[in-house]
Amino acid sequence: FENRNRCLSLYFASVPVNINAIAASETDFLNLAVASTDYIIQGLVLKGVDPGADTITVRLYELVNNVLVNTATTTITTANFATYFTLNSLFSRPTMASPNIKITVQASAGTYAITGQYYYSKTNN
Repeated sequence: FENRNRCLSLYFASVPVNINAIAASETDFLNLAVASTDYIIQGLVLKGVDPGADTITVRLYELVNNVLVNTATTTITTANFATYFTLNSLFSRPTMASPNIKITVQASAGTYAITGQYYYSKTNN
């Protein structure tokens, strides 16, 4: 409690997501990265359409030694596309906290719709 005079403001948001996973590059499902801000992801639901013979890769990026790196990956296939993926089922974490959190999707070929929602809070420090 060294900074007793520091004032933290708490903000909560629910963000719907409707994007396309494409083969050319990664598409952000979420990208939380504002200077002097800490984020907590309290909930996330992600759903992809059937990619047929293709796959959709979902990647989590977090800060490691102040560098944003891919720390976890999950693949959506024709066998599991009906699943409503949560933060826990995607990356084995019920919640996350970091000053920079990024989740992307990318198709192995073609274009596939991704829908979902995430819930986060943030504090300015």
